[in-house]
Amino acid sequence: MAAVARDDVLKLVEGIYRAATQPEQWGSVLGQTTQLFGGSGAVLEVIKLPPPGHALFHSHGVPVDQFDEYSAHIVPIAPRVHYIARQPAGRVLYDYQFITEQEMSRDESYEFFSRHEGRYFVCGVLQSDKQHFGVVTVLRSTKQGHADREQVELMELLLPHFRGALDLTMRWQDAGAHNRAIEEALNCLLDGVFLLRRDGSIAYANATAQEMARVCDGFSIRENAIQIDATASRSALQKGLDQLVRSTDGASFAAPPLDIPVPRASGQPPLVFTLKPTHLEETHPNAKDRPVAILFVHDPVRATRHDWRLIGEYFGLTAAELGLAESIHEGLSLPVYAKKHKLSMNTVYTHYRRLKDKLKCDGQIALIKRLTDLMPRIG
Repeated sequence: MAAVARDDVLKLVEGIYRAATQPEQWGSVLGQTTQLFGGSGAVLEVIKLPPPGHALFHSHGVPVDQFDEYSAHIVPIAPRVHYIARQPAGRVLYDYQFITEQEMSRDESYEFFSRHEGRYFVCGVLQSDKQHFGVVTVLRSTKQGHADREQVELMELLLPHFRGALDLTMRWQDAGAHNRAIEEALNCLLDGVFLLRRDGSIAYANATAQEMARVCDGFSIRENAIQIDATASRSALQKGLDQLVRSTDGASFAAPPLDIPVPRASGQPPLVFTLKPTHLEETHPNAKDRPVAILFVHDPVRATRHDWRLIGEYFGLTAAELGLAESIHEGLSLPVYAKKHKLSMNTVYTHYRRLKDKLKCDGQIALIKRLTDLMPRIG
């Protein structure tokens, strides 16, 4: 498989977290996943035990008319399903860990999978207990063959993000009974998240949102409400919230998602506020506190720091190697970096040599170009 583009990985991770609260997005996200892995399809499912049955199912590349046969007849007998069900959350699995080609050829479930272009698979176990298990699976046809090492490593990289998103999806489904659990799950997101009541007051702010507000750069929290510094942005948010409230009161239109740029006095790139309905009104146990809107606050600068972390994970960089990569990208020479961090030149050259090896660069100019290509432009 050709090397996976880092930007494609980042786009997929962003899509995974969007789909957590917008289930209609899972088909598209699984389509991206299929393309990234070079597979024939992808499935996100939660299977209840016992007897096996689906609590959740999203797919791409799997025709709808296959689901009934798969869920009712194949899941109870499939060796891969029983093998996955016994594994702990966080494991990456594939066929040849537990079954041979000869055994596949004699198995009824593998005949079904082969017939529908899914003979082989690589998957990540997202949840696992005695009542159910959740899994994200990339399917591969007979022609495509077994997953290779690069695809296994890619699944290992994406697994924590799918786990967090599925956890939020499952909690979101039971919003009325599990509001507190939803709030805990929202704390895992990179973006700031506010749940807003009809009057604009804050029902909940995740840890990232609270941290952003404390900086008071573009917005702050006063009297339990969001105060945006820029007049135009403040008016746009209020207008969007008013429109959203009218749509929840039975208006003949549905309020679309609203993106609002919020300038910052520091001169850093604007924040982006995205306002959407929560769909929690009817199920929230306390009418007074019902959130009508969810507001995502995206900071491109914070996202870039997150990008560095993803680069470190993807290329297997140590903290020291990642710090050196950031400094080289910012234009620091190796001697200046050594002096700044009180390191010997021998130590710095060791990190530098390993960094070049892992990013497959033969010199500093190539390394700088590689890092520049990896990092998106901000602003």
